[in-house]
Amino acid sequence: MQSIRACFELKTPNQNLIDFILYDQKPFKYSFTPSNNAQLDDFIKKTISLKAFANKSETTPELFDLAYEQLCALNRIARSESDWIVYALYRCALQLYQIAVKLDTSAKNEDNNKPTSTSINAISNPSLFYQKGDLRQDNFLTVCARVINSSLTICLQDRDLSASNKRHGAYFFGIIMFKIFNRLRAYELLNHIVNVLESRSDRLPPDEAFGNRRALTVAYSYYLGRYYTCRKKNYEKALQWLELAFKNSHSKCSRQREQILVYLLPVAFLKRRRFPTKKLLDSWDAKSTGLDYKSIFTAVLNGNLSQLDLIIESSKLSLLQRGLYLTFSELKPYATLRLVRAAWVAVDCKWQVPTHVIATAIKIKCSAPHPHPDDMMSQENLDKEEQLDRTECQVAGLISQGLIRGYLSHGNRVLVLSRTVPFPCN
Repeated sequence: MQSIRACFELKTPNQNLIDFILYDQKPFKYSFTPSNNAQLDDFIKKTISLKAFANKSETTPELFDLAYEQLCALNRIARSESDWIVYALYRCALQLYQIAVKLDTSAKNEDNNKPTSTSINAISNPSLFYQKGDLRQDNFLTVCARVINSSLTICLQDRDLSASNKRHGAYFFGIIMFKIFNRLRAYELLNHIVNVLESRSDRLPPDEAFGNRRALTVAYSYYLGRYYTCRKKNYEKALQWLELAFKNSHSKCSRQREQILVYLLPVAFLKRRRFPTKKLLDSWDAKSTGLDYKSIFTAVLNGNLSQLDLIIESSKLSLLQRGLYLTFSELKPYATLRLVRAAWVAVDCKWQVPTHVIATAIKIKCSAPHPHPDDMMSQENLDKEEQLDRTECQVAGLISQGLIRGYLSHGNRVLVLSRTVPFPCN
């Protein structure tokens, strides 16, 4: 116990403090001796209670209550401490988050329609967790978010002007808040957190805030890259963050790298037109990710529109769960672009490509053996003029996106291409 108190007196964290905070580390063998520091005594007593209870029980609402009280106690101490306490506070908050996830997952598995009882404290003192107008109790993650947001606010509002202030700690708790809001699908709150953190990035770059803790740099970069991909469709920023995450990830952490690549590969293609390498696609684990990237990118490369549609529709659930469905829908114009280029090659790269040549190429690649019921009217059911009109609409879309340089002559039914760089993105 003296080593724990020494951390607060000397303002130096060590592994003993982290092991003391974590309820599942080291057997319970601590005894409490009062001191003249009431806040520290309160934190120690609550942590001892947590570790003692954890030795007797699995993950329960009571365990959540004790971990919640532990974090509240450490928050009170952190208000007057310097940056040394940030990592210990982060581990305490992460522990509460992990307990909340287990409890919410367990409750959901037991009965998806049954309201979850948040905790004993929530029943005995509803004001802790309820707000006026609430119709039912919040789940554990929502309660967890409120207290962890307090930790984040403590760091943001540190008025110490010295280099030892806690403001960089906001990024630590930002990672947990990203996880919580993604699980809760609380995207407006996610927008707010990102705006708050990004507004401070000029004064303290996130990749410097974590020091030598590369795993945290990877996590923060991954969640921001995911945010800009799925929520904002800002592929420039998304690419920067995802590349930073991949660069800092360990080569042996294959599962982590795979999660990053799920977002990085489509973003790198849409922003930089970079196809994944054959080696990467051949080694891609479609079973674990639920996404057959090899088939998807091969279909784009070959201009196989029917195959691309079928794969995207069959992977719809996985894509929606990751927020990537609309992103992958943006791949379709590039498959069409490959067909337009193939038609251009078929006419010996002349600068006037008859629309019917392009329509024929699209018709061949859109001929699926088993069309999806939600697909648009097939090319076979269209007369010649309708096919040409539809083809012109598709080509006009490619021109407006800057994927083709040229113009359409509707009267002559030809695509007139630029004589310099007709396909700037192909």
